[in-house]
Amino acid sequence: MVLFILLIIIGCSCWSGGFGY
Repeated sequence: MVLFILLIIIGCSCWSGGFGY
């Protein structure tokens, strides 16, 4: 559960800044 939430947070941050999407 916690890992899933962290995955979403990290994913959103990567999509927003990392990949520029």
